[in-house]
Amino acid sequence: MSDPRPDNTPTPDEVDPVEGTEPDGTPVENPSGLTRVLTPA
Repeated sequence: MSDPRPDNTPTPDEVDPVEGTEPDGTPVENPSGLTRVLTPA
């Protein structure tokens, strides 16, 4: 089984919705304030 993606590129199922990712799979910090919304005050 060959995967066109690099080993370090997470699949959509592996992406943490709280972490968020750029379209290319690169993790981003606090996308759209998402972590603040999901994190209890």
